[in-house]
Amino acid sequence: MQFFMPAQNLAKVLVATSNDLATPTIFNTIRPINMRFFLRPQASCQYLAPLDGVRAIAVMLVITFHAYFFLQYGMAEMSNFIEFSNSLPAVLSWVRRGDLGVDLFFVLSAFLIGSQLFCENYQTDHICLKRFYLKRFLRIYPIYLFALGIHVASKGWDPALLGNIFAFNNLVNLENIIIPWSWSLSVEIQFYAVFPLLILALTRTSQAVFFAAIVILFSLTWTSYFYFTNPVLQTQSVIDVIANKDKATQIYYMQYLYVSPAVRAPAFIFGAAAAWLWNNKREACTSYYQRHKKLFLIGSIAAIAIMAVISSVNIYQPKTTMSTVQNTLYTLNMLFGRTLFALLAAGLLLVVLIPKQQVSFPSRLLSSKWLFPIARGSYSMYLFHPIFLFAAFALLFGEQKINQVSLTQLFALAGLGILFSFVFSIFTYYLIEKWFTFSRIAHFIDSKKSTVDA
Repeated sequence: MQFFMPAQNLAKVLVATSNDLATPTIFNTIRPINMRFFLRPQASCQYLAPLDGVRAIAVMLVITFHAYFFLQYGMAEMSNFIEFSNSLPAVLSWVRRGDLGVDLFFVLSAFLIGSQLFCENYQTDHICLKRFYLKRFLRIYPIYLFALGIHVASKGWDPALLGNIFAFNNLVNLENIIIPWSWSLSVEIQFYAVFPLLILALTRTSQAVFFAAIVILFSLTWTSYFYFTNPVLQTQSVIDVIANKDKATQIYYMQYLYVSPAVRAPAFIFGAAAAWLWNNKREACTSYYQRHKKLFLIGSIAAIAIMAVISSVNIYQPKTTMSTVQNTLYTLNMLFGRTLFALLAAGLLLVVLIPKQQVSFPSRLLSSKWLFPIARGSYSMYLFHPIFLFAAFALLFGEQKINQVSLTQLFALAGLGILFSFVFSIFTYYLIEKWFTFSRIAHFIDSKKSTVDA
């Protein structure tokens, strides 16, 4: 269970830390808790409730996927895991592709950030870069540094920390990633670093469209090149590479075909494009929707069907057992799957948000109040969930490796992982995130300035 080791170490330190802390101190800290974590903001033109549902679904998809994927490290033989994976019924094939939840995160992140920046640029004819970068820093780094601090407390100083702190751990040797699943934070930070600059530089729509097309073409070319030039990946699937313990090919696949910003860029492009349409062409989109409702309905059904097909492709099936059709779908998925999934997700996002005379069922579902707390805690849940999956695995199966697992046990593992990480996200919100909001820091700076001026 080597992959569990980072989570296991973090779990041990958290337990030790909690034993050392005086209980009254903790409760004194959280005693004044209000219900802000559970109460979503009032409806407004800036706040879009359905997006909370998308974020909540995305994080639950990722945790469920990791519950499934981590099973291989707790099973006695890899063949046991492959047998279980292939036994999943068709309606649960999405479990194997829950990592697409990360692509949903990227689309959603680009949409939200794009909406803010496009709106600011339209209203003021500029973007306050200092404000933007400070807000992003305060959103990402306090809890991320807390997670890295736990690692330092458990294993001591690591020179690789610098690459992890400054968000280029997905561009160098992946063995130096201290928190393996934090690669996605690096991709997001890299996007945040360049996106506002691109908005300021690409002042004409034609320039932006041309740039977006070049980025998408480059991404597809990059993926095709690194897939077809690796002879191992032509004859082996992802699970074959893992089962054969081919570490070099594993790192190659992850480095060039999974965590690279070149591979993930289209998701941000499509999310940003949806944000531009939402902010600049909302009335036109609404008018077009009202005139072509049936077309939108057919298109939405087709998009969902295609996304379902992408989600059903089993990349964890040995290539020797694949039929010709399965092998073709596998290759197409490796080349175009994520890009197409992100494009369709961005399109459906717009369809859900477009103002209608009557709120649609998908919009009502995604706006459910019970999804909001999960959405609010999603960042912390994503960052710490492997720790709690490890704890849940130990709770369900003990320390011994297992030979088989049932669907009930899989979803119990995923459910406990979601529950434990959600509860932990409440603590991190009140103990960490709440104290590092932009408004709080800005107020602190203003108060210091007033003191100096006086």
